[in-house]
Amino acid sequence: MNGEVRAEHDFGISRGLTLQLVEDTGGENPRLHILKEAVYQSNLNQMFVLGRYDPGLFRPVLEAPRVLRVYEVIF
Repeated sequence: MNGEVRAEHDFGISRGLTLQLVEDTGGENPRLHILKEAVYQSNLNQMFVLGRYDPGLFRPVLEAPRVLRVYEVIF
């Protein structure tokens, strides 16, 4: 919700697909994604859609969920 993962549920059914519900604050304009597991696990989805990143490797510079996220690599 609004760029932050609020909950995850594993229903124990493995068919190589993941159902992902992305909603904004207030629940307006929710998006439902059915993704192959490789796409769900991709950096594009994890960092830019879900806002998940390793804070030891990246620092957020700009966060505008659904529009743009910019990260700086920490050396």
